[in-house]
Amino acid sequence: MRAPLLLVCLALPAHAQEPARSATEARWRAEDAALTTMSEGDVAVRLRAIQRAPELEVAPLALPVLAPIAAGDDPILAPAAASAAWRIARALDRDALDAEELDLAPLRDARAAYQALANDESARPDVRQLAAFVADALAQLDAPTVLPTAE
Repeated sequence: MRAPLLLVCLALPAHAQEPARSATEARWRAEDAALTTMSEGDVAVRLRAIQRAPELEVAPLALPVLAPIAAGDDPILAPAAASAAWRIARALDRDALDAEELDLAPLRDARAAYQALANDESARPDVRQLAAFVADALAQLDAPTVLPTAE
């Protein structure tokens, strides 16, 4: 004789009853660690984390983290961060961000950082150009989705 499903669920430990929530939380923790790794550790580890940033589920959240790295003077990490930021920014979709209920305030702050980098004449030209592209892509998030028509 089988026990009713409710009794089986009550007999399971709490963490086994919510596998989807635990998996989601584990993924968030892993992605938080990836974001932290971009800023800490040796160059090789940071470089791998930066290069993988566009693959993160929460890739837009990497943009504020990548901005100071791109503006830095490390000849390896700065261009890698600018390139990763551009790969993320060009894939941004306002509707998807709205659906995920992602707070756009950090992206607006990141836009200012990328614009400042684009205007920094002491920065590498390739990094400046990518920063300008990123700032422009972030500016598009605030653009109206439907243009007004003249009547």
